Amino acid sequence: MRKSKLFIRKFIVVIIGIVLCFTSLTACGNNPDDENPTDSLVFQKEASGTIKEVDQSNYVTFYFDAENGDDANNGSVRFPKKSLKEISRVAKEETERNEKPVRILLKRGSVFNGNLNLSVFYAEEEYPLIVGAYGDENDGYPVISGYGSETAINAAVSIKRGNIVFENIEITGKTAFQGIYVTPMVMGALKNVTIRNCYVHDINFNWEYDTKASETNPDEIDLEKVCPLYKSDGKSYGRYYYRYYGGIIFENNSKDYATWFEDIYIINNRVENVARTGIYVMNRWANRPGVGYGNNKYVSDSREFNNPLTKVGYYPHLNIVCNGNYVECAGGDAIVLSGIEDSFLDGNTSYYANFLGRVGFWNAGIWVFSARNTYMQYNEAAYTYKRNGAKDAQGFDIDNACSNVYVRYNYSHHNEGGGILVCNNKTNLVYYNADGTFRNGGKTELAMGKWENNYITSNVFAYNGSKADNKSSALITTARAVKDLYIDNNIIILDPEIEKQSVVHTEPDPEQVAENFNFANNIFYCKNPTSALFTASQLVSYKFFNNVFYNFSEEVKNYVGNENIFDFDPQIDDNGNVKGYDNVAVYRPKNKASFSKGKPYLYALRKDIAGEKVQTLGYVGAFSK
Repeated sequence: MRKSKLFIRKFIVVIIGIVLCFTSLTACGNNPDDENPTDSLVFQKEASGTIKEVDQSNYVTFYFDAENGDDANNGSVRFPKKSLKEISRVAKEETERNEKPVRILLKRGSVFNGNLNLSVFYAEEEYPLIVGAYGDENDGYPVISGYGSETAINAAVSIKRGNIVFENIEITGKTAFQGIYVTPMVMGALKNVTIRNCYVHDINFNWEYDTKASETNPDEIDLEKVCPLYKSDGKSYGRYYYRYYGGIIFENNSKDYATWFEDIYIINNRVENVARTGIYVMNRWANRPGVGYGNNKYVSDSREFNNPLTKVGYYPHLNIVCNGNYVECAGGDAIVLSGIEDSFLDGNTSYYANFLGRVGFWNAGIWVFSARNTYMQYNEAAYTYKRNGAKDAQGFDIDNACSNVYVRYNYSHHNEGGGILVCNNKTNLVYYNADGTFRNGGKTELAMGKWENNYITSNVFAYNGSKADNKSSALITTARAVKDLYIDNNIIILDPEIEKQSVVHTEPDPEQVAENFNFANNIFYCKNPTSALFTASQLVSYKFFNNVFYNFSEEVKNYVGNENIFDFDPQIDDNGNVKGYDNVAVYRPKNKASFSKGKPYLYALRKDIAGEKVQTLGYVGAFSK
């Protein structure tokens, strides 16, 4: 029966490909994806998961006013309560006592000093606990001003249960370790958490300069004053050190039983000036080859062996939706999702990531780690710094142990480390049997992550790289063993002032190579003749189909193969400084040849980067017309 279903599925995919070819203006041929196993119907998935709006008409509401309230009050709008401690009590006791769901609203313009702990409350998926704001919107947000110390790693807001909507609140804390910190308290899945429309800023970030951080050169600040060092267990390190310190952090840090996240919505938040990570969803229960850490007893990538109590299995986070967030001046990474499946990074913006980069730290703008069946789309990553000894600094990254990751409809520009990183790694791992016994006597084995069948489609990469390091690539940097990457219908615009810049760069490692890279229907463009090169000694197998290389040297054309090049001017307006995702259409080619010279691609998207329906597959670049 399984073989019959698989045959039918493959037959349907083939029929779709034939239909696409015959309905295109150009004959189907030279398809670099003929043997690609990905189901085209999955690849057409366009939208992220949506939040089901809550009917709040049946809620019991408690009001809080930090200035004029009193905890002895009944919590009505006329007689509000006052303190964060009382919010924790109400969340716990009233959700247990009331037959109706509970809503807690904080007065706009009020400043609540201290940390809010939402550890125990009772709510249902249909009627979650709601923590939000009331009052005149002209008064701004209600503010929670939290704190931490050298002996207390505290978050301004801690959430430890599911079924909650936390929205419309400002969170800050110069000594806090996290702005909003979500972690499970009980075994199993923590589900249905929505963090939306919040403003999280200055978390463990001591800014005392006259200019805004985003307007300040990081080479001209005192990093230790912005993010001071402290002592812990006899070791000196910076609070910026761990990725799970930052703005909005999800971490399943239990050790005794398996926990994971499902149906998490991080929506339309603004995060500025945080010590390390803007938004991070971390997974400590999804160790597998290429990951290198985790509490689970790994059997395989299948979840069929999962037993949360015995720790056996593999526990990825499911349906993580990170949508519409703006992150500015993260000390390290802007947005990272790790240990995930069936998840989305949509419409986010990263500006000035890696702002506090240090020696020994690798940061990028927006990226995924150990991800499967995940979509990174409609995002803008720009101005990522590569200073003070920091590494990487690309706009985007498909990191270790990733498969079926779709990077599409994104705009990557002016990132000092390059356009996008693709990388993988070998890690030590102990294998287990389904009953929890050692598979190989507990022997540690070195295993390479599974990195394959990833896609970079319909994006714009512009002015990435740095004059200080011409190996910072205009398009892709690879590190270690990656394979089966499909790069199609992108526009890559080079900075003409960077001499001998890498277009694609592979980091040298003779034992680990990049294989089966397929470049189809892309536009590589420089407004002036460029000396750019492919410095890709570890790229051992690749194919180029129907790409435009304009103003490139004969050396590049020989590398690509002249027979695979369209040598015409696509006529792209390029002023070198286009900011904002909404302005990406400025790169639309004016030469009509750009919309007819391409070749059909079996897994082409239904829309282009401008959101326009693709009428024909015969185009090059990211715009179909």
